[in-house]
Amino acid sequence: MFKLRIFDAYEKFLFNVWGPQIRSLGQRLNHVGIGIQGHLATDDRLVPSLRNKGFHADRPTLNHTDFIAPNSAIIGQVKVGEHSSIWYGSTLRGDKNAINIGKHTVIQDLVSLIPRKGATQVGDNVYVGPNCTLESCTIESNSFIGMGASLREGVKVESYGVVAAGSVVPENTTIPSYQIWAGNPARYLRDLTNEEKEVLDEFQTEMQSLAKVHAEETEKPFRQVIDEIDNREEYEIMDAEEVALGRMRELGFPTEAQDEDYAEQRMFMKERDHPEEQYWKKHYDPYEQDVFNFPDSFKVYGENFQQYEDIKKYFEQNPDSAMQILDRTEKKVPEDQTPWTRRL
Repeated sequence: MFKLRIFDAYEKFLFNVWGPQIRSLGQRLNHVGIGIQGHLATDDRLVPSLRNKGFHADRPTLNHTDFIAPNSAIIGQVKVGEHSSIWYGSTLRGDKNAINIGKHTVIQDLVSLIPRKGATQVGDNVYVGPNCTLESCTIESNSFIGMGASLREGVKVESYGVVAAGSVVPENTTIPSYQIWAGNPARYLRDLTNEEKEVLDEFQTEMQSLAKVHAEETEKPFRQVIDEIDNREEYEIMDAEEVALGRMRELGFPTEAQDEDYAEQRMFMKERDHPEEQYWKKHYDPYEQDVFNFPDSFKVYGENFQQYEDIKKYFEQNPDSAMQILDRTEKKVPEDQTPWTRRL
């Protein structure tokens, strides 16, 4: 016990004191070496995460968001509301002007929010599709921006406004509520129906649920990911009967003892070291079909098949014999009766 406590103290000293000091010394030596080399020096380093990157005195504000993708870039004056999500590859640059995003809003993959002449305002329950470009514009709550759309400076999308995929909305354009705009430049297409409104609301809810799943997966530590991969590979090589029995036990189904014995016997036979085949080096499994050692039923089938081929060949060479057999076996109907005559 005493030795164990000494080892714990030594380990804590290495982790908390000695290790950080060595790293700090190495960084100082690196800076000194770069200064000595001058213009010939190269300072290679990993790019840090840009999910919460400050710009001068401004830092992003992420208020209990559901999902912020690891490779997204959120820089400067950016405020994201509760239960909103920023997906993979999106860029929110608040270095020149502010970006304000409401609650339950979904900013999909590869979206660029770069306000230049003024702030960008995005309301609540807004969906911005993949690969969209939003400049200094205002998008009110419950709006839908289709994938690949581009909204220029001064654009305003009122509540429940819809911009179709691939559309380009010119500067200082206002899209009224419950209207669909499409084209390049975008023009009024038609009004939004009640059924389409319900579909958009359901889609928004599904994307919010999916964002929570992605957040859970991307926040897993490296060791947990490795363990899950190992467990999945082990699960894939398990025998089908073992998987089925395990699943039945998880669901609470009663399993008989003979079923468990059968599965254990199969697993035991699988794990045994069987002699390799001479030519194909195939491990022999007594529970699988062996194409090299045919069972007796296959042999009987082969003998019957050969007998059938011999008889067929005989009748092809002697057609008269076949006609004689047919004449003897043919049944003739009396002349006073037909096949449809009812017999009393």
